[in-house]
Amino acid sequence: MSEATAPAVSNPPAPLVALTEDEVLFRDTVRQFADESIRPHVKEMDEKGVFEHSLIDQFFELGLMGIEVPEEYGGGAGTFFEAILAVEELSRVDPSAGVVVDVQNTLVNKRSEEALPAAHVQGYGGRLRAQRSRFGLGCLRAADARGTKG
Repeated sequence: MSEATAPAVSNPPAPLVALTEDEVLFRDTVRQFADESIRPHVKEMDEKGVFEHSLIDQFFELGLMGIEVPEEYGGGAGTFFEAILAVEELSRVDPSAGVVVDVQNTLVNKRSEEALPAAHVQGYGGRLRAQRSRFGLGCLRAADARGTKG
């Protein structure tokens, strides 16, 4: 078809995803955190090839390291889509920050969820939360101690 005979597009297609108000608030909160707390460290982290470990503690405090974990286990009871939003917003400022949060949410937490119900029933709920946090941090610190960067 030539341009003269091509049909005119009157309405652009609808976006594939329309965020809910809660998702917009979540995204904007993570975006603000990334801009204010991560961005100041990016140049130094890149130059040294080392991730700023204090940011990991902040990720836990903000709830980014347990987005989909049920509330009864100390998590945010969020959705997989919210985890994706967090990873996107962090990666916009520093891709390594997005990877840290992504690995914790998709690998560490998902694998740990298999043990959560049994441990909670047996009365280990509170201790398990603390161990989950240390487990995630421990994996990252152990990798750093072996000389890997990240």
